[in-house]
Amino acid sequence: MQQMRLNAEIIYTSEVLTEGVRLCKHNKSEWIVIPELRLGTGFIGDSEQRIDLFAFHEWPSHNNKTISYEMKISRGDFLRELRLSEKRKPALRKSTRFYFVTPPDLVKKKENPEECGLIEIFYNPEGVVDSFNCKRYPSEKVQLKYKYISYEKVVAPKLKREGASWNFVAGLVRRTKNDFLQQEKKSLLRSLTADEWIKGLTEQVPDYKIFSFIKKMIMTDNRFKKSIKRLYNESIN
Repeated sequence: MQQMRLNAEIIYTSEVLTEGVRLCKHNKSEWIVIPELRLGTGFIGDSEQRIDLFAFHEWPSHNNKTISYEMKISRGDFLRELRLSEKRKPALRKSTRFYFVTPPDLVKKKENPEECGLIEIFYNPEGVVDSFNCKRYPSEKVQLKYKYISYEKVVAPKLKREGASWNFVAGLVRRTKNDFLQQEKKSLLRSLTADEWIKGLTEQVPDYKIFSFIKKMIMTDNRFKKSIKRLYNESIN
């Protein structure tokens, strides 16, 4: 996980930027937002490339617009992206607009490629924005009680989107299917207590040496059992 520390209190990661965009730009139900979207299935063409965050509108009255976001938390990462302009072309072809997303002051307007927009996410973990940052984003409808403030530093131009291929559709469906199955798995786990899950684990694991050792540790070492319980509880949250 990449991260950038702007000061002693605030650390920016790609996850922070992703969550900021989701909450500030796509918190209405008509948006479908997919992080880390692979552009297809298999290993042909651009199918292995990923979009950091892909949002598309459900309504045909909005032309089912699609917006791609590329998260950049360091200068080096952004400059590498400028040198490898071919890398973002598949995402540009799938999008009506394309944005780079960065922490504040990472990229100057004049550095931003003309086919891309630029959004800054201000991360405010305590939910209290000081007066300097309130003045800094005067054009945004800032919700001061929230953790994230977005600032559209460069408006993305409208792109000529190509038609979606069946392979791209397959990538979309597989990603949403995997997300659904993950949620179903968590729902199932939440229906069990940690003790019930551990009992099932010790009864069902294969009788290989390593699993026998784990089973023995769970049954005889309370500290190890507590650690397993903690991991279980973390896995369902």
